Amino acid sequence: MQKKIRQLPILFLILAISPFVVGFESPDSSGTYAKFAGGRGAFHMSGCHRAHDVDFWEGYASVKHRFDTRSKSGLTPDVSVGAAAGIIPEKRTLVKVDTPYTGTIGTTEQHTGYAGSAFVALEWRWLGLNAGVTGINAWIIGNDSNYTTRTFVPGGGIRIGPWKSVYVTAEVYNDEPFFTGGGWIQMGIGGKFFDTKLWVGEGGIPYTNAAVLKAAHAWGPLEVSFIAQGNPKNIPPANIGIDHEYGVSLGLEYRIPNF
Repeated sequence: MQKKIRQLPILFLILAISPFVVGFESPDSSGTYAKFAGGRGAFHMSGCHRAHDVDFWEGYASVKHRFDTRSKSGLTPDVSVGAAAGIIPEKRTLVKVDTPYTGTIGTTEQHTGYAGSAFVALEWRWLGLNAGVTGINAWIIGNDSNYTTRTFVPGGGIRIGPWKSVYVTAEVYNDEPFFTGGGWIQMGIGGKFFDTKLWVGEGGIPYTNAAVLKAAHAWGPLEVSFIAQGNPKNIPPANIGIDHEYGVSLGLEYRIPNF
């Protein structure tokens, strides 16, 4: 299953959009939020008979609305809905071919993926739930032929613990940006301290057990976020493709005033 998913060129960006909607790193105040994020990174991808090193950029834009529906008793949650779109241009370098399959080591392919996503989130004080779906269309330019792939992937996540202090989260296909947002599967611990949010954990797919750090700080209606992830393990072979897996991204979110 995992290998099959990794072979879908930019299935990655599908997730890029899900996170914006919920942001398990603690709920926001009610209102409408617009967010722009971009990142860069690289990872190693192994298929059934071939392996590639992937070097990519990504860019995303999203909008979400948070409804203040939580009751005084706390039984009714706040509700958030959102949608996003993204693009990921990437270069794949062939670094391994199993016999008797053919391929020239060092050969590259250019991929461009486009994605759209819609999500809904329920937020109680001690519990948060998120679910959604993403659709993606990838355009692949190869050495011998051009082709496209299309797919839809569900995603979701859970937060346990009070969002105003310390909590733990687990997410599957639920982060933004997708490649540099922590990975398709991630678990960790986070907290909110005044106007600053911090989260540390581990992310996997497409990265290999990457350490992840997320930080965000708000100045009034504006919030700036930073995400870094990586694995110090060397990626063979040397001088072809990439040497290490990594990802970094920067995001800017603005709360649109109510008129």
